[in-house]
Amino acid sequence: MTTPDNTAAEDLFTNLEDNREEASPYLSVFIDEAQATLDELIEALLALEEGGGRKNIEQLFVAAHRLKGSAACIGLHRVAKLSHLMEDLLQILVDRKQSPTPQVTDALLSCTDGLRQYVQTLIDGRNEEDNFEDWLDCF
Repeated sequence: MTTPDNTAAEDLFTNLEDNREEASPYLSVFIDEAQATLDELIEALLALEEGGGRKNIEQLFVAAHRLKGSAACIGLHRVAKLSHLMEDLLQILVDRKQSPTPQVTDALLSCTDGLRQYVQTLIDGRNEEDNFEDWLDCF
């Protein structure tokens, strides 16, 4: 399996670690914003599955970009990387003026579900390592 830039998924997160100590003063704000953004991603993905169009793709792109930026600002580098991969995939669709295939929609849903699981670990105060590359199986 490869990602949009043809890099093996397992290589993307090998040396990438989150800095939760750096993030801790901002975690509550990040969690609130991330939950709202993830809800927005799911809503737009479901709309696409029901025949939505370019507006939904652009909504997905903006939401992924927002999540990437807020995660990167507080040191959650793996979240930022996964969001960036989603953004790259969506940019390809925007540039080519294409609708996502069911496989692309599944990949984006998988990433969104994984990100939601990660945010839940932040809420619960768990410090376990997530396998971000597992959420890229559909890419």
